[in-house]
Amino acid sequence: MVLVDALHLAFLMGLFFFAVLAWRWSWEGRRREGFEVAFEVLDGPQRGERFPLTRFPALIGRGKRGPRKAVALEDCPEHRRISRRHARVEERQGRFFLVDVGSKNGTRLNGQQLVPHRPYPLTNGDEVLLAEEIRLRFHGGPQG
Repeated sequence: MVLVDALHLAFLMGLFFFAVLAWRWSWEGRRREGFEVAFEVLDGPQRGERFPLTRFPALIGRGKRGPRKAVALEDCPEHRRISRRHARVEERQGRFFLVDVGSKNGTRLNGQQLVPHRPYPLTNGDEVLLAEEIRLRFHGGPQG
């Protein structure tokens, strides 16, 4: 019985290890092939600026860009309603999800109000509205 449990555990550990390697190879391969994940600002003083996402989870908010904040909107009057920690993008098995992290003024994805702390799938071209003020376009496919 103990041998069967040990073999079962070894099998599960091997399966997990393989899944992690497959995900890593897949993600690194897509990056090498020109796959880009980014947000483009559509409104305000940073209109046209593009924020590439290279690490996940990637935080979206007002304030300075840093290792934890990938999309940093300027601290200016146009962005006053955007929280410093407004939303984040998560990556799971090659798919991307947007999560409102409990922002004060909310987040919309293609017009739909997000429920805080619930992941919503992102696809190429999706529009995100932060605090009813600033629109972002999600780019999550091969570069053109």
